[in-house]
Amino acid sequence: MIDLQTNKTMFNSRVYTHGNVNLGEYIAIIDALSLLRGIGDDNTPVYSDSLTAIAWFKKRKVKSKHPVNESTGPIMGCLKAAMEWQLTNRPTNPVLFWDKAIWDENPADFGRK
Repeated sequence: MIDLQTNKTMFNSRVYTHGNVNLGEYIAIIDALSLLRGIGDDNTPVYSDSLTAIAWFKKRKVKSKHPVNESTGPIMGCLKAAMEWQLTNRPTNPVLFWDKAIWDENPADFGRK
């Protein structure tokens, strides 16, 4: 998570080697919202360049065919926790699309996409 005003890294998740972009983006949305909730900020927008992850957030349901097995266990555990957090906290921060065509790469991707 990058503060766009200061360009300061607020949070940096580990890389999940057996995940996929949309799962990582959804978890990142929830991580950012959780961090903002923790500091009492229910207004700052959270951006993602994944329309799929944003749709999952808005529908409050993740629809993924990603396999569940021993190697995907870490990301699937984080996914389950993220989904539970969203359902019990009902964040109000806007979750918006980061349009790479207008703003270039999302700085929170740290050059990994």
